[in-house]
Amino acid sequence: MAICFFGAYDPFYPRTAILCRGLKLLGATLYEWRLPAVKSWIRYPLGLAQAPFKLVKVAQGTYFFVPAFGHKDVPLAFLMGRLVSSPIIFDPLASRYETKIIDWQRKSHDSLTARWNYLLDRFSMKLADLVLADTEAHAHYYCREFGLKNDRLQVLPVGFDDSLWRPSMAINQPQDKPFTAVFFGSFLPLHGVDQIAKAALIVSEKEPSIRFFFIGTGQTFPQVRRLLAKADPKRIQFLGWIKEKKMIKIIEKEASLCFGLFGQTPKAKRVVPHKIFQAMALRKPVLTLDTPAVREFFTHGQNIYLCPQANPETIAASLIELYHQEDLRQRIAQGGYELVWEKFTPLTLAKSLVLILEKQGKQKKWTVSI
Repeated sequence: MAICFFGAYDPFYPRTAILCRGLKLLGATLYEWRLPAVKSWIRYPLGLAQAPFKLVKVAQGTYFFVPAFGHKDVPLAFLMGRLVSSPIIFDPLASRYETKIIDWQRKSHDSLTARWNYLLDRFSMKLADLVLADTEAHAHYYCREFGLKNDRLQVLPVGFDDSLWRPSMAINQPQDKPFTAVFFGSFLPLHGVDQIAKAALIVSEKEPSIRFFFIGTGQTFPQVRRLLAKADPKRIQFLGWIKEKKMIKIIEKEASLCFGLFGQTPKAKRVVPHKIFQAMALRKPVLTLDTPAVREFFTHGQNIYLCPQANPETIAASLIELYHQEDLRQRIAQGGYELVWEKFTPLTLAKSLVLILEKQGKQKKWTVSI
């Protein structure tokens, strides 16, 4: 199978890196047609200028794959794909409208920016021959919000990069190390880090031996710092943004438990972020909000601990329960570890993607060599 990754995508973004790695392990032929991350009115002429040289290298019938967040690149990919009779696969990962307007709340719902992002979502997904969603809940949202038909959507979870997120036998964990609950991520609103911070204050009063690490920065970081400004710095620590390999070592060595997401936006109920799969891959128990999306892949008490509400009191109570029940922690840590290494590695996800494309190709009679 031949696939051309197309657009101004970030090859190191986890979703894209995972699929590239898996497809290479599977033996697929990959072409990379990367455009500079500049304004579209500059990027499009550059892409058109490259076309005569790039298209001769891309085999006829190759799938054109627009990776995560490449909404603006879909129209150009559509044009290039049609020139060589190739289907367009779009992996949006998220709606621009929902992310920027509803989740981040950067503009009002009736603003020109909101309308532009909504139209861009709708147009890019309509142009694609196939749209990928990371969860069934997200797929239903795309259909309902942007008028897509079910037969043009398929679900492919995000998974984790097994070349990085894997336990190291060299890590030595002393038995008497403090119980440490770790959040790592980009502090997006859907992560609900403010709720975790408030829960940390409650836990510090009831179980002062529990330690918290917050790794990363982002939109809600200043708010979280203010909430925890008077907290004991020995018990609640901010480690800032750390390079991935170093962060993995810290999580593996220090984390007794990892947080998932506790956002209160609609989007939080439809996604299962990389961090959940990543923590499980290190054999860490995960505490996260109970959502329809999470339940698509995981089972409470077997491979994850699901918190019924995203409020500080409930999060704190769930954390304290896990603190006191070591057997439960070990059971869900092992269960999560076994599950993600069986079903959510790059190779496994690449196999799923190939099966999706083969099935869609037969149904839609795509003229693609497989």
